[in-house]
Amino acid sequence: MYHITCRFKKTHPHHATLIYIDLSDRKMLTMKIISMLLILITMVFGCKKKVSPDCLRARIVRTTCASIVMQALNNNSIGEDNWKDVFDNNTHYDNAFAISNPCGLPSGYKVGDVVYITIAKATTSDCIRCALYDAPPLISYDIKAIGKFPCDEESK
Repeated sequence: MYHITCRFKKTHPHHATLIYIDLSDRKMLTMKIISMLLILITMVFGCKKKVSPDCLRARIVRTTCASIVMQALNNNSIGEDNWKDVFDNNTHYDNAFAISNPCGLPSGYKVGDVVYITIAKATTSDCIRCALYDAPPLISYDIKAIGKFPCDEESK
């Protein structure tokens, strides 16, 4: 049987306030510790947002007036393999793709930034670009969303 010692302090003639509980039984203390650990584990693993399967982690590889090139970091089926950047000593990139709607990229992002995006097949765009041919990857996509944090299911 469990023994709990309680002490009450009278604050009003009809009310008592609990000021001390002594859990003297080892089993009760063990149960309390296990319960707290389970609550902590649930809080740590249960509070993560579910990442959308369409969410792509990508690095901005190159930006010019003619194209923006990204490299997919978490999906090997996206983009062109062994693409060469002619402006960077022919550096090779796997999973490289051009952004077909570069006006959709907000200002403030620069080469080397890692971002999270959702993509769609390229469509026609009225975005004005310069006429420079800078040998972008042959594969291109429209960007639907971009941010520094993983895409979540609720943002769809």
